Amino acid sequence: MTVLKVTTNDRIIPLEISGSLDSICKEIGGYERVRPRGLPAEYCMLVDDMGLLKVKPINVVGSVLYETLKHGQPIAGDILLVRYEQYNGFEGLSPSDVELLKKMCEKLVSVYNVGEVSASVGQV
Repeated sequence: MTVLKVTTNDRIIPLEISGSLDSICKEIGGYERVRPRGLPAEYCMLVDDMGLLKVKPINVVGSVLYETLKHGQPIAGDILLVRYEQYNGFEGLSPSDVELLKKMCEKLVSVYNVGEVSASVGQV
């Protein structure tokens, strides 16, 4: 199945994985399905449920989608974006899903790019 991986260093990568728990854990290190309000209802985010305890870097895109600024709990580690079906759980993305989500994530990276903000503050 096709998923969209968003890394902690803002790389946005379409991937083919089997969809098994093992393949998900291999990509992101753990498993929890999150339905953030920042994503359209037909999608969900798969995250490492122990990312903070493993001291993984914060995922800015995942944290923005998860509305971390409202509740203070960030997403740590890489994330996978997948399509969510109420009765079937999650499934792979179509090419149009990948394009939509990739554009959405790229926009978030351009708006919330912490590295660029830090660099500009240092130059002032």
